[in-house]
Amino acid sequence: MQQEMMTVINNKEIAHGIYEMILEGKITKDIKEPGQFIHVKVDDESMLLRRPISISHHHNNQLTILYKTVGKGTQAMTKLQTNNVLDVLGPLGNGFKITDIPKNQKILIAGAGIGIAPLYELAKQLSQQNHTLDIVLSYTGKDEVYYLEEFKKLGTVYISTDDGTLGMRGYSEDLIKTLPKDYDSVYACGPEIVLKFIQKHFKSIKNLYLSLEQRMACGFGACYACDTKKKNKRICKDGPVFNAKEVAL
Repeated sequence: MQQEMMTVINNKEIAHGIYEMILEGKITKDIKEPGQFIHVKVDDESMLLRRPISISHHHNNQLTILYKTVGKGTQAMTKLQTNNVLDVLGPLGNGFKITDIPKNQKILIAGAGIGIAPLYELAKQLSQQNHTLDIVLSYTGKDEVYYLEEFKKLGTVYISTDDGTLGMRGYSEDLIKTLPKDYDSVYACGPEIVLKFIQKHFKSIKNLYLSLEQRMACGFGACYACDTKKKNKRICKDGPVFNAKEVAL
């Protein structure tokens, strides 16, 4: 973990309210697993706490984050332009465990909303290992769809939207129910209600990993503000990715 003023290479809106920011700096070289995150500080004295943002993917000395404009902090981030700098702490947390899984697995990757973002690097690495991937992507509506074509290059994609404007009409849970349960591994990220369903639906699968979303204070485990309420696990330090049996949702 290190603190760095990373350089903004690009920052653009790629779907309604969804932005893609490419950052350049030394921090990228310390990324060890897909699913880790960075803690960013917005240049505004009224916002003291950093914002945790998942790392979507990375290459050489550049990393890409995807974020949704939901408050003052993320709105401020949309104003950053090429060659501006962003105060970043990272890389933080533990990501998805994929190095020790057997070969030729049948794997489900499920993401909802902005929770889709950290699953892209995961899907890329699993695809490179020649696993068979079923990928569930759930959005609010067609206007908020992002990275769809990128995921299609990595596996079989199933789409749902809340309003039915693209793919199946319904939520992640509705779509997942239409798929088989015979996966060797399942990886998921999204709202707690989605993860809670996946945790129960695939409870017999040993290699079931969930990436939890939660507001944080310090970002490195000192404050215990993001306790998982089971075994004293902290989302920022022990997670954000956990085996499903480690957390109570």
